[in-house]
Amino acid sequence: MTQHKPTLYIGIGGTGCHILSMIKKHFEDEFGQGNIPDYIRFLAIDTELSCTEELRECYYRLNLDRTSSLKYLDTFVKYENPGLYNCFSDSRHELIGASCGTGANRAWGRLLLEMESIRLFHRCREILHQLYYQNSFCRKVEVRMLMSLAGGTGSGIFIPLAAALAQIKGPDIYGYA
Repeated sequence: MTQHKPTLYIGIGGTGCHILSMIKKHFEDEFGQGNIPDYIRFLAIDTELSCTEELRECYYRLNLDRTSSLKYLDTFVKYENPGLYNCFSDSRHELIGASCGTGANRAWGRLLLEMESIRLFHRCREILHQLYYQNSFCRKVEVRMLMSLAGGTGSGIFIPLAAALAQIKGPDIYGYA
């Protein structure tokens, strides 16, 4: 059996979560159902509720709510992040419903990260700290981010999420698109 480094696998968006479920299945095949070591962790981040059953316990849902998203966009983002605000221009009131995710729109993915950043970063920091403290045999923790760059949740949040994670004890971060 191969010795793995402490690793947090993060699936972002529909494609990233699909890949994450296959990776989790691989580890279940290697270690046995329910026996994945505590130095391997998973986090699935998406806007849709169609997350597969095997990812339910590690699922973080970005709340895609039309009213609160538009209010946040018009009150905070407009003044604090005009570059992001300008991405919405004429289509800012065409928010896609939760059944369609962000509709392959990077700006919506980025907006949702802005809205959820404190809670999401706290969740990531909590998992990384657990990996560091439970696995003192290894000085480095790896973060492997899985996403699509075609547009939407994954392509909208992977760069600012990676930048924020780099501030948490400096894990080695890898992206797979």
